[in-house]
Amino acid sequence: MTTAERPEQTPTRARLGSWPTPLEPAPRLAAALGPDPGDLWIKHDDLSGLGGGGNKVRKLEWTAGTALARGADVLVTTGAAQSNHARLTAAAGAKLGVDVVLVLTVTDGTVVVLERFRLVGLAPAKAGQHR
Repeated sequence: MTTAERPEQTPTRARLGSWPTPLEPAPRLAAALGPDPGDLWIKHDDLSGLGGGGNKVRKLEWTAGTALARGADVLVTTGAAQSNHARLTAAAGAKLGVDVVLVLTVTDGTVVVLERFRLVGLAPAKAGQHR
C-alpha cells in the first residue's frame, strides 16, 4: 500500500529553515586534501536560520510537521545535556508555537526532564530530575 492510498501516512513539512543554504568553494582545503581546487564545496546548513542551524533542521521540518498534522500539541525528544537536536527541537517548538519536552541525560547519568519548555527566556515552566 502506498502513502497515496493511506494519506494519514504521508509526511507533512513544516517550514522551519531558510532554503536553499549557500554553497561555498573550498579551494585551499581541496588543495590540501588532493581534489582539484574547484571540486570541493562546503554546504552551509549552519545558515538555515533556525537556532544556529545545521542538518537537523531538515529532519525536524518533516518530523515536527508530520506530528502537528496528526494532531500533536507537544514535541518530545531526548538526548545528552548539550544535544544540538534538543536545542533545535526547542527552537522548532518556539517557531511553531507548541510546547516541547526535553529528556536530557547529564554525564553522571542523571536524567533531567524539561516539560512545557519554551525557548523564550530559556526558562522551563516545570523541570524535574530523575535517576
